Amino acid sequence: MSILRDLTGKLFGSTLSDALTSRDAERMARYRANLDFYNGELYQQHPRTTRQRADEVREVFNYAQRLVEVTASKLVRGMEFRVLPWAEMPEALASAERARDALYDVYETEQLDIADYETAVDAAVLGDGCYTVRWDPRRQRVRVLPVCVEGLWAWWRGDNFRDLYRVVQRYHLAGEEAEYWFGLRAQSAEVEIIEDWTAETTTLYADGAQVSRQPNPYGFLPYTIWPNLKRPKEFWGRADVEIIRPVCQQLNERLSTLMWLMRVSGNPVVLLEGVDSSRGIRVGPGEVWHIPPGARAQVLDLLGPVGEYHLRSIELLLGVLHDLSAVPRAALGQSKAEAWRAMRLELDPLVDMVEVKRLIWGAMVRQRNWMILSVLERMTGAEYGSKRTQVSFGPVLPEDEGEVAAREVALVGAGIHSRRTAALLTGIKDPEAELNRVREET
Repeated sequence: MSILRDLTGKLFGSTLSDALTSRDAERMARYRANLDFYNGELYQQHPRTTRQRADEVREVFNYAQRLVEVTASKLVRGMEFRVLPWAEMPEALASAERARDALYDVYETEQLDIADYETAVDAAVLGDGCYTVRWDPRRQRVRVLPVCVEGLWAWWRGDNFRDLYRVVQRYHLAGEEAEYWFGLRAQSAEVEIIEDWTAETTTLYADGAQVSRQPNPYGFLPYTIWPNLKRPKEFWGRADVEIIRPVCQQLNERLSTLMWLMRVSGNPVVLLEGVDSSRGIRVGPGEVWHIPPGARAQVLDLLGPVGEYHLRSIELLLGVLHDLSAVPRAALGQSKAEAWRAMRLELDPLVDMVEVKRLIWGAMVRQRNWMILSVLERMTGAEYGSKRTQVSFGPVLPEDEGEVAAREVALVGAGIHSRRTAALLTGIKDPEAELNRVREET
């Protein structure tokens, strides 16, 4: 069976790259449209662009970009994890501690705190996110790299889209990079690289030609792919910007019109009646007009009722935008609430949105941690035993530390929370180490 038939079920073009381009065309078009919208290219997608005058200045107020960044910062805030020991035994606890140290070493080396924020923004814009976990033989360490989903294809079982059996990644490298990483003698300044992964094999293509086919060194697909927001019964996700794109386009339309009216009002239009010529009549501060008897002159007011209409429309559209994005104005420092509890109620839609995303993000982090520990075990000979991790996040909204501490004291005293859980919820990053210090002191 040919590679192309194995990949798509039927032939699309003469190369593997052609076959990939023909697959998931709708998803790729959606990615490009979302990215253009996020970057402020609003009116290339707006039907009224064709009627835009040559002298008309279009304003682009990129509200969507700000809303996406706010949600992403809340999503990854205060993320922590611990390795769950397989038993409450000294050797199990020690093994879990070694695994946790190894994970944090990778996180610090790879600067995953920064990468997570950038990837959260990327996933919110495109609709999907991906990391790949690899072993770097040159540096003898684990690499955790964000993957651009615009160059990613995945295959899963027909009855279970969570069960991936193949992932293909396509990207481009400069000629010297291709020679450094893969030993390829590049014939051009840029080389198209395609990696074809299954649980059993990995195949490398350069500019359409197969370079190598080897056993998979990890024994699993070294990719974790997740949706930004779930589409029911679908593998690929939904972007934050999709639902707010129409209202953002309408908002920019209204704001652009209002800005144009303000510019025109700065150089107002003069209406003359009973005058044969407007020569010598200029509009400006301190100007005196001399017009014939019986003639009339007046300045056209464009910011009267028309301006009020546009202002009301802008307020209405802003309200719709905040409702659809689940980022209330209070999240941008525009709350009118006087009490903290009232402001928390205003911010409740944002909290709900972030909590939904954290369910998906937490699953991704657990899978990523499992991959990191598995690669370390396979490549370094280390043994970590359990590779299950528990992921926690910081509060979406700031909390009163005294109130949280009092609540956890009551829950521990009632036997509802453990001391470890209470320590984690009160902001202690390493509950195990802190509880060990408490035991030593007592």
